[in-house]
Amino acid sequence: MAPSFQESEESAAAVESTLSQPVRQKPAGLVAPEPEHCPGPESEQAGQGDACKGCPNQAICASAPKGPDPDIPIITERLSGVRHKILILSGKGGVGKSTFSTLLAHAFAANPDLTVGLMDTDICGPSIPKMVGAEGETIHVTNAGWSPVWVSDNLGVMSIQFMLPNRDDAIIWRGAKKNGLIKQFLKDVEWGELDYLFVDTPPGTSDEHLSVNSFLKESGIDGAVVVTTPQEVALLDVRKEIDFCRKAGIRVLGLVENMSGFVCPNCKHESQIFKATTGGGARLCKDMGIRFLGSVPLDPRIGMACDYGESFMESFPDSPACSALQQVVWQVAQQVGEDPSEIIPDRPTMPRIHALVALAFLLSLVLASPIREGRKKSFKVRGIPNPNYKPNGPRAYRRALSKFGFDDIGFVPGGEVASRLAAASNASSSSSTSSNEDGETTATGAENDALFVSPVTIGGQQLVLNFDTGSSDLWVFNTNLDTASQVGHTIYDKSQSTTAQDLDGTFEITYGDGSFASGPVALDTVDIGGSTVAAQAIGLPNNVSQSFVRETSSNGLVGLGFSTLNTIQPVQQKTFFENVVNDLTQPVFTASLKHNAVGAYEFGIIDTSAFTGDLSVTPIDNSNGFWQFASESAVVNGETVNVPGGAAIADTGTSLILTDDNIVVAYWSQVQDAQISQEAGGVVFPCDTALPDLQLAIGDQLATVNGENVNFSEVGTDNTGREFCFGGIQSNAGIGFSILGDVFFKSNFVVFDLSGPSLAFAPHSS
Repeated sequence: MAPSFQESEESAAAVESTLSQPVRQKPAGLVAPEPEHCPGPESEQAGQGDACKGCPNQAICASAPKGPDPDIPIITERLSGVRHKILILSGKGGVGKSTFSTLLAHAFAANPDLTVGLMDTDICGPSIPKMVGAEGETIHVTNAGWSPVWVSDNLGVMSIQFMLPNRDDAIIWRGAKKNGLIKQFLKDVEWGELDYLFVDTPPGTSDEHLSVNSFLKESGIDGAVVVTTPQEVALLDVRKEIDFCRKAGIRVLGLVENMSGFVCPNCKHESQIFKATTGGGARLCKDMGIRFLGSVPLDPRIGMACDYGESFMESFPDSPACSALQQVVWQVAQQVGEDPSEIIPDRPTMPRIHALVALAFLLSLVLASPIREGRKKSFKVRGIPNPNYKPNGPRAYRRALSKFGFDDIGFVPGGEVASRLAAASNASSSSSTSSNEDGETTATGAENDALFVSPVTIGGQQLVLNFDTGSSDLWVFNTNLDTASQVGHTIYDKSQSTTAQDLDGTFEITYGDGSFASGPVALDTVDIGGSTVAAQAIGLPNNVSQSFVRETSSNGLVGLGFSTLNTIQPVQQKTFFENVVNDLTQPVFTASLKHNAVGAYEFGIIDTSAFTGDLSVTPIDNSNGFWQFASESAVVNGETVNVPGGAAIADTGTSLILTDDNIVVAYWSQVQDAQISQEAGGVVFPCDTALPDLQLAIGDQLATVNGENVNFSEVGTDNTGREFCFGGIQSNAGIGFSILGDVFFKSNFVVFDLSGPSLAFAPHSS
């Protein structure tokens, strides 16, 4: 059963019995308020000090028992299993202290090896149960004591809210009752073994603070984290709070500046909501000689996570506020003598003082949202081998260039590359291969070069689609298309879906080589691998290119880039991955597209059996919507080729590797008789040649592309009858970045991580 604290005449006696004793053995029957300079009726000097003379309470205080509360040893024993006890204080209400307490507890509890407790001592204004999703819970009493409410396997919470019969009941108590309940929390709650106990206190320097300090002093308080906002009116009260801590003997671990500012995601302008007119929290820390733990930016999604009772860091790992919170966790762990690397594996970099604007929150109301489920999950989608797939190098090359906006270059690298390669390989650049006049060989490949396609269910209707990390639209063949375009395809019928909704807007996307799709859009439930997004935006084209019509193995595409690439107008929409990420165990998806094997995309988990060695991680620059990263060098046959300022994009929708001319020349110069073919439109080489490996820089690490995967496709024979093949490594034609397509993925297991974001890679397991 749970103790009930309903303030009514019928339950008054129950309330009094539950609250037991005040903070110390305070004399009963005081007849007047304490005078100025009173040593305190519970003090050893009560009734004996100069200030006591003439006080109506003097005789009562002088004759009352002296000494500390006899329950303090009980409290000390009860909390002996708690390694660190940390107070969360604020001098002023409204600075987000309780929200921060919740965020901090969740941040520490994100480490499954830690057990964390969160005690809400804001007796008259308890809000933490709502923010941790435990509003309807009650406390259970056993022989061992009161049991905290465990909101996860390693995060327990205690609050008076769990004892109220109605969450809207006002708690109108004087200090003695509040102090008595705090004592109950400390004396009777069976926390067990805790690594951290965070005590959220009410604003200011009230009785509750004195009680907590008095009761915990013997068991040991590690210190206090003080929360403020940047404006001076909050800092004025924080100075008093810090002074209180010093007078009470509480160590100040440091100060956190909450709601420090936000950055507009559109114009990138940084706005200070509460402008730090006097230097903010950092300046105050310098003036008062305390540690500045960091600034936590304002993200409207923090409020949304608290309303839903979810962990903000799990729900929105992409937020700048998450990086800021990790910085605070790192600092707090250091201050209490722990190794921060054991709390957070990698030290976070100090973030800029920014966050997403409220506009992001408003847009999220119209963007698709995933179904929220209690348990995080992961799922795998098998890549079905395309039965019509025949690699066509020339088509793959010009399609890749066209996809990134280079439609008019003629699909042949410049003469300088041809001459350099011819000189290096002792081959003639004029050698020719048999092909038709537009550079296509007689072997007809799949029109849109999709090696793997995967099953997707939309509105209860299953279709096979291609996954593409280089675009951000999900579109399908549907009944809007004319009958001739539908032949051979599985068709989505919006009228047969019970979950479809209208969405005002259109989309228009061009992939390259003239391939396109355009038309109206809608919302419907999309299921991939058993993970569902309700109201996912999908394109329902009424016009698609003939190349898509002829490619009957695929019925559309799933874009897995960033939503800034999404072509839906007037309001861009989130991708399936961005929508489903909050339901995933980890905010990741992986691509395992092995050579001559069934491929797989896996969402929410990293399969450690799919790769060998350790994953190498590099940050992603998603400002252009791509999975883009630094790539400033390559190694060919032990020789390094530098590309200062170089960048690359990981794109599952491209077949080849397109890279800097210097790398192309360095690589193919190692291959006898490799040459530029005007007919094929790129580098070709004798098919019977064993190709060398290529190492490409991904951030500050090197990824190996196996030579066997660079032999992309046959293109024909030269004038001696020797068979030539199209190279899987070609010039990027000066577009300014490299494109790492399937030739790269065949050699490497790749992790796309939305937190950060980042990209990781390692060689495939055998």
